Amino acid sequence: MYSAIRAGKSAERFLMMGFTTVGNMGWPVYGLKRAVDEGMVIGLRIYLSGAYISQTSSQGDMRSTNQPSVALFGSQMHLSDAVLGWSFVVDGVPEVLKASRENLRKSAIQL
Repeated sequence: MYSAIRAGKSAERFLMMGFTTVGNMGWPVYGLKRAVDEGMVIGLRIYLSGAYISQTSSQGDMRSTNQPSVALFGSQMHLSDAVLGWSFVVDGVPEVLKASRENLRKSAIQL
C-alpha cells in the first residue's frame, strides 16, 4: 500500500514539474496507469512496456545461484519476479515472443 501511495504522489509531482508523458521501460505500473487514466490519481500520461524481457544470465536475470528456477513459457524464470510483473527471463525467439505477447495481454502499448 505504501508503495502505491508513493507512486501516485510521484506521478502528481512529475506532472506539477511540467512533465506530461512518461515512457515506462519495464516496471509493474499497470495499476498506477489505470488510476491516472480513471482520474483517481492526478498524474502524467504513462506509456507502458510491461515487464523486462531478459535472457538467462544477463542483467535482467536477478536470481542468485542458489535460487531454483521455475518453468514458464518453457523457460527458466524466477517466480517472484514473474508474479510481481518485474521481468521475464527467457531464451530464444519463441520465448521472447511469448513474453512480449504476455506484456501486451496485460495492456503494454510499447515494447
